[in-house]
Amino acid sequence: MVEAGTVGDPEVAGIKKQIIVICGPEGSGKTTQGKILADKLGLPKIAMGDVFRDLSKQNTELGRKSRRLLEEHTYSDISLFREAFIWRMQKDDVKEGFILEGGFRFADEVINFEQLLEETGNVMPIKVLYLRIPGWKGAERLLKRGREDDTEEGIVSRLTNHYHKLGERMSEAG
Repeated sequence: MVEAGTVGDPEVAGIKKQIIVICGPEGSGKTTQGKILADKLGLPKIAMGDVFRDLSKQNTELGRKSRRLLEEHTYSDISLFREAFIWRMQKDDVKEGFILEGGFRFADEVINFEQLLEETGNVMPIKVLYLRIPGWKGAERLLKRGREDDTEEGIVSRLTNHYHKLGERMSEAG
């Protein structure tokens, strides 16, 4: 079952074998908070952006798809996320839990995550943290980050996409 939690929550800090998923828009601090949690809990941090960047260097179909994703400054569709995630879950460091950041932008996307974990053999308690930040502040932080794929055009494209989807979710919720 997916539950919300906070870093100071004894349930988050007290479970050794667990998965913590950090959601939120780009620039909201997912990487920073993921590093803090990983250090505190002794769990590996998986940044899906890094997974796609690693895959993009490979001359495979998954590598080409990942490269295209980065070149188009867009988010992964569920099919590509699934392939990349399964690829990453083959490494031994995730067997006792991990911190996942950047895989999901919205907390409700995590609902089907349990099924994917079952497919990879990594069934354990999941905690979800959602970080919020104004879009302008996220863009400001991203521009300072200095990554090659953090062009102004790319940042505006990705953040526009995020806030458009957020608006759709809010409209659907009533």
